Amino acid sequence: MEKGCSSSPDLGDPFYFLVQGYLATGRYQDAEKTAKVLVDLQTGKVAPTDRRFGIAHLFWARALAGQNRYEDALRTPRLPTSYSRLMQSWPNKLGVEAHQLLLDIKSRLASQ
Repeated sequence: MEKGCSSSPDLGDPFYFLVQGYLATGRYQDAEKTAKVLVDLQTGKVAPTDRRFGIAHLFWARALAGQNRYEDALRTPRLPTSYSRLMQSWPNKLGVEAHQLLLDIKSRLASQ
């Protein structure tokens, strides 16, 4: 039973809410750590193209951008794949947010 629970990608669900709270309150270092835990929980358990994986990377990139670590945000593992996957799968709010974050990061880097 424990093995089955620990291998479930749904084990990360509470982390989705926690990382969103950290992002909403400007606790970007906590958000970064939590997003990394979320990605680690999902690695090997969900496909790299799974929307959950893309969302976790989007949260991670937001946390890094919130710390003005724009280059790190662009280098987040699988982030470009995640952006395009989100845009394809969710052409609504999340896809737009992912695309806007990418544009914002590139704009910030260009102005440095």
